[in-house]
Amino acid sequence: MSSNVKTVKSAFTSKLLAWYDCNKRDLPWRRDPDFYKIWVSEVMAQQTRITTVIPYYERFMRAYPDMKKLSEASLDDVLALWAGLGYYRRARHLHQAAGIIFHEYDERVPDKKEELLRLPGIGDYTAGAILSMVYQQPEPAIDGNVLRVVARIENLCDPVGSKELREKVGKWILTVLPEDCPGDFNQAIMEMGALVCLPSKPFCSKCPVHQSCKAKKTGEQDVLPVPKRKKTSREMHKTVFVIKNKNGEILMKKRTDSLLEGMWEYFVVDEKIRSVNEAKDYLDAVGIDAISIKELIKYKHVFSHQVWHMKGFEALLGRKRSFYDHVWVAKEDLGSMPLPAAYRIYNTNDS
Repeated sequence: MSSNVKTVKSAFTSKLLAWYDCNKRDLPWRRDPDFYKIWVSEVMAQQTRITTVIPYYERFMRAYPDMKKLSEASLDDVLALWAGLGYYRRARHLHQAAGIIFHEYDERVPDKKEELLRLPGIGDYTAGAILSMVYQQPEPAIDGNVLRVVARIENLCDPVGSKELREKVGKWILTVLPEDCPGDFNQAIMEMGALVCLPSKPFCSKCPVHQSCKAKKTGEQDVLPVPKRKKTSREMHKTVFVIKNKNGEILMKKRTDSLLEGMWEYFVVDEKIRSVNEAKDYLDAVGIDAISIKELIKYKHVFSHQVWHMKGFEALLGRKRSFYDHVWVAKEDLGSMPLPAAYRIYNTNDS
């Protein structure tokens, strides 16, 4: 019985790797792979489509072609280059970890999982990807694509996000992971999830291992994996004041909240202000004497756990004055500052 299982597993691996050799995408970090390129690409690709990642990755590599350049860069510059990609904590952790590797490890990338996991922003998946792709160690790299593929192959009914599903997938991967090319295998199964074993309407006829798929045999490939229960997003109202002085400078503040930490924002209040009159009343109440107020558009921005319902106003001050924890920024400098995508629609530098 055991020898038969090994034969099936070996056939699965061989078919998957042969498919990968013929069908893998030409991605920039695959052309000249090293730790730094793989690391940056894997961090950028977390919860982000590859087609979105590529232009950000290429710009990032032009600005910071190696670990030394990234470790020496200012966090504001890194965040500005990352702006629009979302999940900005990834950029902060990447910058912080680059400094640690460069200075504390003398540019020697850790090759032990426990050391990698101590670095900011590196979890089980990223550590597995680095160890298998860079050091060819037989470590699983389990992302959403891998969870979906294996849940269907093995007909696993544990919900996505559960510890049980991740453990079962990890154990199964270890039974098929080749010792001579674990990095290629991990990339192959992720690639199949991205190109063939799609979340809905998978292309089973194009799957190189569909004979091994238990979900295909039972007709359950469209319902697996079992989705995790969605959390209710918190609905929030934001009023965005683009406050300018007669020199054209704009009042800005660096965020310290965990969401969008280190990014810059306008004068923003967590209140629903619906009209110019209400906006004037609010600004008067907080001691901001605007000589003119112009209504801007409404906008909704969706985060993973919050939905911001935003309304904007542009206010012009008669004289420049100081405001607690805000600074005046020249409009020509705004483009180089890390401004979250949520606020970009209110970038009114033409006036």
